[in-house]
Amino acid sequence: EGGRGGGAVEEGSALVAVRCTTGASSRVAECLFCPHRVRVASVPALFAHMLEVHTADVACAIKARGADVYHCIKLINFVRSCVQLDKCPVCDKKYEHNEELVEHLKAENHSLPVDVPADEKYLLPVISDDAVLQAAMDMLPWAESEEEMESERARNGSRE
Repeated sequence: EGGRGGGAVEEGSALVAVRCTTGASSRVAECLFCPHRVRVASVPALFAHMLEVHTADVACAIKARGADVYHCIKLINFVRSCVQLDKCPVCDKKYEHNEELVEHLKAENHSLPVDVPADEKYLLPVISDDAVLQAAMDMLPWAESEEEMESERARNGSRE
């Protein structure tokens, strides 16, 4: 049974308020554009969903922004804020329901805005413990460099 405090994840559920449940095994990640959810362990499947259904190549957009972590955070939070208001993040058109917005996004080939507002409020997460935001941070070039450095330290430490 789903509800505002957590619960089972239902495919296509309209309960948009349920963003992330407690407990690592039951945590879910939510699409930026619709109520589609996956288990956190399946975040790559969520990125595939956003590409296939919404023509939004979130992974590519994040990598294209290079090491600008603030821009990536703002991009994800800006899109989430717009979608919560049933507003297109590209053209700013407002809709009555998420389903209408999703139809508009598909018809107009709108998904990710080229630019995001400079407003610092978009540095604050729209969803606490947002798995998509966390996955985005892991895609940035500096995240890979830190992992490589940690691996190198481990290899050097094991030789001593």
